[in-house]
Amino acid sequence: EAHRNPFDQALRLVGGRFVGVESDAGQLRQALAGESVAGVFYTFSWFNTGHALSLAEVASIAHEMEKPVIVDAAAEIPPVGHLRRFIDEGADLVAFSGGKALCGPQASGVILGRDPALIAACATNDSPNMSVGRGMKAGKEEIVGLVKAIELYLARDHDADLILWEGRVEQLLNAASTVPGVTAWRQMPFGEGQQIPHAAISWDEQALRCTYEQVIDTLSDGRPRIAVQFIQESVYRFASETGPQIRLHPHTLAEGEAQIVADRLQDALRGSSPGR
Repeated sequence: EAHRNPFDQALRLVGGRFVGVESDAGQLRQALAGESVAGVFYTFSWFNTGHALSLAEVASIAHEMEKPVIVDAAAEIPPVGHLRRFIDEGADLVAFSGGKALCGPQASGVILGRDPALIAACATNDSPNMSVGRGMKAGKEEIVGLVKAIELYLARDHDADLILWEGRVEQLLNAASTVPGVTAWRQMPFGEGQQIPHAAISWDEQALRCTYEQVIDTLSDGRPRIAVQFIQESVYRFASETGPQIRLHPHTLAEGEAQIVADRLQDALRGSSPGR
């Protein structure tokens, strides 16, 4: 149950049904004893902040019950080691997004696995076969782009990337911190994947006389358009504990763009008109 999230709908669309269990080994073992249970769907995500059994423990129990473990790790890199880690911990299939940190085609993804039968099942349900995956088929362009993106990602200097990102986050925090009433801090995503630092910003809307929506619209309406991540309770359950905040991510920026974002953010927080 700690892993439930809005993306569960993807499984329901192809006829899957969830059998919920709490983070308890006994409950998991009992649920897996059911003949209609196909396996375990295990999710790694920064927005699933509840307690859950470890993947290694879940995999051990599932394999004892002769059921596979499928891991949704769409955004779980960096670190690069995660491309092997989940398989090493017992997962039978692991799905990663081809976009996000891999920087490949956004309409692509990669499935890694240890079980030839499950890999074959993935192929059976994908193009060019006439099954549920036909409508989501990947073109040759996406396939080539994804393979090249993986090659480039594995060859990157990941330590240098982190240094670059930290510098951009510092720029953004320095700009936001000059506005009275604004709290700005460096933050890492919850969990162990997608370990890219970002700038988080919050404020008292009444004190600043400026809502989160107003700041977001000001940044979006300006030139160049600037998109930020809005953490709010209607989308993210954990926001009921943290309160609303805006997050700015450095890894999508090109050289020199961090300063542009920093200046525009400062203006937006002060109530200035967006740049044109």
